[in-house]
Amino acid sequence: SLLLRELAEEKNHSWTHYYLAAEYYRSNEFNKAFEHVNQSIELFINEGIIPPPSMLYSLKYSILMETGSWEGAWPGIKSAVKMYPDYVDLKFYMGVILYYKKMYQEALDCFRKCLELGESNLNYLTIKGLGSFSAWFYAGLCFEELKNEEEAFLAYLKALIISNNYIPAREAITKLINMHPSLADRIKYLKPEFMRLLESN
Repeated sequence: SLLLRELAEEKNHSWTHYYLAAEYYRSNEFNKAFEHVNQSIELFINEGIIPPPSMLYSLKYSILMETGSWEGAWPGIKSAVKMYPDYVDLKFYMGVILYYKKMYQEALDCFRKCLELGESNLNYLTIKGLGSFSAWFYAGLCFEELKNEEEAFLAYLKALIISNNYIPAREAITKLINMHPSLADRIKYLKPEFMRLLESN
C-alpha cells in the first residue's frame, strides 16, 4: 500500500505508523496494528510531542479491547487517563478493563464518569455511545455483578431509551427478567413509549 511505501522511504514517521495501525485495525490484524500504534507513540515522544495525540491512545486501547488483553492494558490505561482526564473514550476503556478484572465498583465509577463527561467535547474524536448508551449498558453489567438487579434493569432501560435499536441492552433486560421475575412488575409502571421499546424486535 501507499502507506507501506511511505514507511519504506522514511521509517521514522510517526503519523504514517498511526495510519498504518488504523488500517490494520480495520482489517482485524490486531498484532500488526498494536505494533504500529506503539511505534507511533514512541516516535511522537522522541520528537518531544508529550503527550502524543489522544487518538493514538484511543486506538491502542481499542486494539487491546478487541484482543481481550485486560491484564496487559491495565497499567497503561491509568497513565493515559491521567494525560487526558476529560477524554470519555479512555475513561470508558478503563471501565471495561476494570469490569473484566472483576473490580465492579471501580468500573461502575468509571462509567458514571463517562456519563458525566458525555460526548460533546470537541477536542477529541469520540466513539458514539461511550458517553451515553454504552456507558449505561456497562453500568448495568456492573450493577448485576454487585447484586443490584433493579439498578441494572434501570441502567439497561436508559441505554435503550437513548439508542432504541441497541440490541445488547434489550437482550440484557430480557435475561434479567427471566432470572428475576419480580422485575416484570416494574414494567407495568413504565410509560407506554418505554413499553414499546421493550416489545419491539
